Amino acid sequence: MRGEQLSVIEITMFSAGNGDCFLVECAGESEARVLIDGGFAKTFSGSAFERLRAISDAGNSIDLLICTHIDSDHIGGLIELLRRNESASNANVIEVRQVWHNSLRSLAEEKAMDGMPQADNELLQSIRQSGYRTPQTADRSEISAMQGSSLSNLIEQGGYTWNDGRGANPIVAPFAHLLNTDCQLTVLTPTRLGLDGLLDVWIKALRKVGYSGSISDNAMLADAFEFMCSFDKMQLQSEEIVGKRAQDGDLADVYTPDSSVTNRSSISFILEYAGTKCLFLGDAWAEELVSSLESSGNSNTQIVFDVIKLSHHGSLHNTSPELLNLIDSPRFLVSTDGQKHDHPAFEVLKAIVDRPADFERSIFFNYETDGSTRLRAYRSKSGAAFSVHVDKDVKVRIQANV
Repeated sequence: MRGEQLSVIEITMFSAGNGDCFLVECAGESEARVLIDGGFAKTFSGSAFERLRAISDAGNSIDLLICTHIDSDHIGGLIELLRRNESASNANVIEVRQVWHNSLRSLAEEKAMDGMPQADNELLQSIRQSGYRTPQTADRSEISAMQGSSLSNLIEQGGYTWNDGRGANPIVAPFAHLLNTDCQLTVLTPTRLGLDGLLDVWIKALRKVGYSGSISDNAMLADAFEFMCSFDKMQLQSEEIVGKRAQDGDLADVYTPDSSVTNRSSISFILEYAGTKCLFLGDAWAEELVSSLESSGNSNTQIVFDVIKLSHHGSLHNTSPELLNLIDSPRFLVSTDGQKHDHPAFEVLKAIVDRPADFERSIFFNYETDGSTRLRAYRSKSGAAFSVHVDKDVKVRIQANV
């Protein structure tokens, strides 16, 4: 009879430096496994790679691999995985049944610029050789791992099912996808406008460096698109806050919206399994998350999720007071080593725990950071109970609401 078997979700937040890498494993009368981002190649090659091999050795697979957006702290490990895997039909590491990834093929199908001169191959080759943005602490193995084909080309060459087909259509909100009868993903972002904005900025960047060819579907342009989008110059706003931040200032006083076009293209979604709701926010813009949630009829009701992964590593620009009015959870995930951009922002952490709640909040970190240290010593203004947990490769286990 249904409900007799215990259904659980286990979420692993791997130690991925200042990046993201999450594995969601759903087990019960049906099973599902979702890999969300891969951090950097170097961080992925450790415990994340070992866990995937163990899943494969047990005769199981990844049902869905999601690259939330094209930033090297999310995409690098996925490049490493698919390079080692070689193909979907004869996987060396683990079978991957489907990939979500919005790259050039997904974005440019309706925006081909025909009738223009041929591409300057030397220019594109130069971009290709530059590879993905390299982390500050990279060694030689990390640098070499980030050269070569883009993720989109590895997906194509490996014959993977891509965005419910061959990658010609983007993953864009609103969109609902059933992994099985118990597990559904509801995409909140990106919007079509957000993806068009990324493509437009990329075209302008190509023009600026002298490219005048058509925007077509070929390997050289696919590489150039991903490599250029992974660099900081695609960020339209610095992470630095204009003006002075008070030592214990409120989020409402210092919050400024993100304006990074790559972050705006991030796939964020709700994963539901056997009555349990998990919110994974990638690096999405807060304003577009609010709009998406409100359009779903949640403007007057706060949604309490079973777990929330904070957007953009707890950045000050991606969690607004308006967003916190709409969402809450007994469990928050903060993925970063704190080495870049003052992530996570203490103002964000404080705003989360200052709200009244009839449950205790647990804030999970995969590294000790300035934010986690300060939060541990903090008392909620509302008196709401909370606890701080720091561990390498954090595992959060949730019993599904069956």
